[in-house]
Amino acid sequence: MIVRKQKSKKTPLQTFRNIRDKKTEIQYEYLVEKHVIRANDRRYLILDKYAHLASNIYNQALYRFRQSLFKGKWLSYGVLDKSFKQSYQ
Repeated sequence: MIVRKQKSKKTPLQTFRNIRDKKTEIQYEYLVEKHVIRANDRRYLILDKYAHLASNIYNQALYRFRQSLFKGKWLSYGVLDKSFKQSYQ
């Protein structure tokens, strides 16, 4: 007699929630979901473009923040946001 394991009827979201509920707060910080989008996917070019732009914004914010620290000033989020809006125009 062959016993086959029944497939779970839980959706991936339910499974993710069950795993998350069992984790402590520190362990939960590292619980991520990974989506692999291949180069032949129709969404790849758009997502690649936005990922590149997000990286550029992060690098620019880090540069501005570090420069303000070198000058002995603390750059708050509001001031950083305002400087980005001014430079965008």
